[in-house]
Amino acid sequence: MALLAATWVGTASANVAVPMDGPADGPTSLAIFDSNGVMVRTLWEGADKKASKERVEWDLLDDEGRPVKPGAYEYRIAGGKPVRPRYIATLANGRHPQVEGDLGNVEALNLMDVAVDAEGTIFSSGGGHGKAVQKISPDGKVGKAATIVSAVEVVSALALSDEHVFAMGDDGFYRIRKATMEHAPFPDGELVVRFEKAPVFYPPGDQWEKYEALRKEAEESRQSDGSSDPRTHAWRGVMRHPSWHYEADRIRGAAVWNGRLLISDSHHDEVLVYDPKTGKKLSAWTGIKQPSGIAVAGEKEIFVVSDRKVLALDAEGRILREVVAEKLERPNGLAIGPEGNLYVTDLGIPNRVKVFSPTGKLLRTFGREAPFNGKVTPDKLAIPRGIAVDREGNLILAEFGLNRIQKLTAEFKPVWNVQAFYCYLGTNDQADPQRIYGFEGPTFPTIREFLLDYKTGQWQLNRAWYLNKFDDASSIYGYLSQGGGVVAIKGQRFLYVYHKGMRIFRIDDDHLTPVARFGPRISFEKKDGTRADYFRGTAPQFSIWHDLNRDQRVTEDEVSILPDAEAKQRGLQAVSWDANITDDGTVYVGNMAFPLLGVENGIPRYGWDNVKAIPLALPDIRAIGVDDQGNRYYGTAQLDEQGKFPGLTFWAKRIGEQHITKYSPENKRLWQVGRKAYGRVQNGEFSYMTSLDWAGGFVFASDMDGFVNVYTEDGLFLTRMFRGTREGADPGKDPYCITAHELGQARTYRNPKDGKTYLVSQSLESGEHIRVYAIEGLDQVQRARGTFEVSAADLAAVKSRPPTTSKQATSGPQLIAISSVLEPPVVDGSLTTWSRLVTPVVMQTPDGSLSVKIMLRYDEKYLYLGAECVGDDTPAVNSYFPDNPADAWQSDCFNLFINTNPKADRSRIKPTAEDHQIFFPLNRAFARKPLRPYSFRKRAWIGEADYRITVKTGKGWTLTGKIPWSALGDYRPVPNDQIHLNFQVDFGNADGTASIFSLPWGGLEGSFANPSRWNGEGRIYYAR
Repeated sequence: MALLAATWVGTASANVAVPMDGPADGPTSLAIFDSNGVMVRTLWEGADKKASKERVEWDLLDDEGRPVKPGAYEYRIAGGKPVRPRYIATLANGRHPQVEGDLGNVEALNLMDVAVDAEGTIFSSGGGHGKAVQKISPDGKVGKAATIVSAVEVVSALALSDEHVFAMGDDGFYRIRKATMEHAPFPDGELVVRFEKAPVFYPPGDQWEKYEALRKEAEESRQSDGSSDPRTHAWRGVMRHPSWHYEADRIRGAAVWNGRLLISDSHHDEVLVYDPKTGKKLSAWTGIKQPSGIAVAGEKEIFVVSDRKVLALDAEGRILREVVAEKLERPNGLAIGPEGNLYVTDLGIPNRVKVFSPTGKLLRTFGREAPFNGKVTPDKLAIPRGIAVDREGNLILAEFGLNRIQKLTAEFKPVWNVQAFYCYLGTNDQADPQRIYGFEGPTFPTIREFLLDYKTGQWQLNRAWYLNKFDDASSIYGYLSQGGGVVAIKGQRFLYVYHKGMRIFRIDDDHLTPVARFGPRISFEKKDGTRADYFRGTAPQFSIWHDLNRDQRVTEDEVSILPDAEAKQRGLQAVSWDANITDDGTVYVGNMAFPLLGVENGIPRYGWDNVKAIPLALPDIRAIGVDDQGNRYYGTAQLDEQGKFPGLTFWAKRIGEQHITKYSPENKRLWQVGRKAYGRVQNGEFSYMTSLDWAGGFVFASDMDGFVNVYTEDGLFLTRMFRGTREGADPGKDPYCITAHELGQARTYRNPKDGKTYLVSQSLESGEHIRVYAIEGLDQVQRARGTFEVSAADLAAVKSRPPTTSKQATSGPQLIAISSVLEPPVVDGSLTTWSRLVTPVVMQTPDGSLSVKIMLRYDEKYLYLGAECVGDDTPAVNSYFPDNPADAWQSDCFNLFINTNPKADRSRIKPTAEDHQIFFPLNRAFARKPLRPYSFRKRAWIGEADYRITVKTGKGWTLTGKIPWSALGDYRPVPNDQIHLNFQVDFGNADGTASIFSLPWGGLEGSFANPSRWNGEGRIYYAR
């Protein structure tokens, strides 16, 4: 190893020579520690250094800007280029698993229907969250998925014509071109045809009446073993909270027949008839009780599931006969095979497929009787709402409960299956890492166990458990992205998951038994007749529940509560964004550590008398890690959900100062590292820290923007792994783009079987996949250290430096001048005619690396807009324009928000008819060509409007445009008037397919939904 000589400089007259063995050429980090092993100053992080003599300066100040004390000090250095991830697998598929060797993904979050055309091509549908209708080849290769339309977010039924896929939801339907999977507007230009009658949501009543009804249903779904079974209420879809009503249960079947689109409306007991070409309603067939699946029987008859029967109807909707009159409990989907047999999905328990002859005789059933929870098999069906049969007689099933599409032979033998899992957390079994676990809370609360072969990357879904979100003991409701795992304690395995409260379950083979809970996410009936309820905000903050009587219910006498006043006096914090249970059974949550008091009757015991707490400087606990010596690592931050902090992304604007701090078991602070990233992320910085783990002597801290910082256990920065979409990475092609949009928990662990370190991650919104990586090169990290003295004389002239504080974003009202013109500026994509009497405004990223200059002008007919961007790495790339203009905001796009009524209420929260959001999509393929802006609220191009763009050499673009005042209402410009407006520029990834970040004028986001967030005024000036 090369010898690196360094000189430590405190003042110009005080030099301290230090010999130092340094790593080889490459990134290194260096920090100074006092004689007690406490870090006092980080000098650099991940800086490229040569293994040669170098002059190193230190001003003898600590990280807080205070002079250090005289005495012995130690430098520590670490570095090299070895640490890197190696991709292994994408479990649960999710949105973006398109990496060689992975299975195809299923886009819809909870599958509702499936259809197959004459060529055997399959189309599936379900809950949206971005995309809801997907194309799948006959051999199970997943193809392109169509984006949702907000009015039909949950596509519960599909129908096929020769050219189109028709997608039905609670409020209406739209259509998609089968060949391209692009939206096909109807002749009037509308994307969605809305139903005349509104859906009937269940349960009825106000918010709390709905809640009480759902709590009752949670009890009804309870099985003899204490678990909940979602099949009890599968009819309604078991879809969504916190709205507290079921969705996606209205439209249960559809078909195109003899040039008409038939839609079963179970809420109103009728079959709706539409013209599939024009979208016009033709008629409604009434008197059909709870119509569901529809299948074409021939030119003269169509079959419809109604109540517990299958009916044959003629072309006018008249009932001809009952084809199947018995042996159905809760029929839903319907298909007809090549030989005329009827295939019905029956959602009774157990879920089954029942096959009937054309005359209604039951021929066979498929679907074994077994609890929903536990082992996953092809024949244990999980709410098969959709069914189709191809020309060869193969069955295709869409299972809501497992988000699984199975292809089976006519004899019900598996051919293939594709599946996905809309989950918020991926984690591992700490003793047996081949078992990977995924957690989903908000829509369909389930925990799933996957088995992973680390050598081949092959995985399989092994077991699944449903936990009703309204069950007091086992509920896992919430965005479970904040800590979890499986730990062996006293010979038994316990699964834990955290979100604003810790839940602990015991794994008993196929059973998952709730045994303990910590924190405010607990509910129970009190002896005085009232209810402690976390939904209502009446649950105690500091509580521990043990299932003492082992009945899997929460009762008041089983809950130990610490009064808030006493908790405050003891300095306890109950809520964090992360939690851990170590192998010795200690629970780490908030700033507290609960040692295990013992395990009685399979229940780990904890108490308030034994809790140990660490006082933390910053209020928000982002992450918690624990090493094998009992040292604790905390990620803490300032948090402001109003977005008052500068930053490049949605999350970065909500968080300020951020640190990772290490504490000894005796609560002694050993070191602190980490900073807030205001612009482009630099080494050791975070946009928005989300989790933290210690594994094998290293600390791994994840960030919402899609990267993981790696440190030594003494706080020296090593590397930043992965690239996020904000940096231009494509999660569909790049397996080292760890997330499609947001990275929650990144769990890092040492595999006891091979001694290697692995990371399992979960991509949140728009990703929904679990990825596993091996972390290589940790054994090649080069280290060096040495000691030196600092004397009182060295410190004589050293003065304190004022501490730096997190910047607050300015959010005061902004003003832009709208100046008049005699000769209109030329709309040609350049600003050459805009220079005179124009006062532009500029918005930019906090580090100034990217900026947009904006100017407005007017005459009696038009409002003129000019904009110039500098610093965009991939300027003017928008894959949504021109085919899907309503989605243009998801990539490079200029937004103008404007209300031309000078008297408009600036504090209005909901948009009015006078409020306009106008898109100017930026697509370099149309540079210098005449374009029309798009009115997002009207879903239409703006007539007589015009804009053009140019792409500048280097990194930028220019836009000029004009909008007729008549398109904005009755207002015509009057000098000295002020009109309410705002601007926002959206920036996408390198191929224009996903949003990375936005620049809003004045720093306030949310203008698309809330005009009170419009932070600007346009003042009309007469300036000729």
